[in-house]
Amino acid sequence: MTTCETIDSSLAEPMRRDCADLTEVVVFSGHWMAQERPIEVNAALTKWLAVKVSDAWPTPDTLGSV
Repeated sequence: MTTCETIDSSLAEPMRRDCADLTEVVVFSGHWMAQERPIEVNAALTKWLAVKVSDAWPTPDTLGSV
């Protein structure tokens, strides 16, 4: 996870250019994002894992083996 102001600046442009599968999420907080907005940060990480690494994400039929 990268903390980068990307709304009013062009700091993320190199990542947007070079990372074909970049996911961006805006969490309105200060530098200590995970401590200030834990629900929003965890929701973004959980969504990314469920979508991008879905093979590793537990499903109801595999929960018994976890």
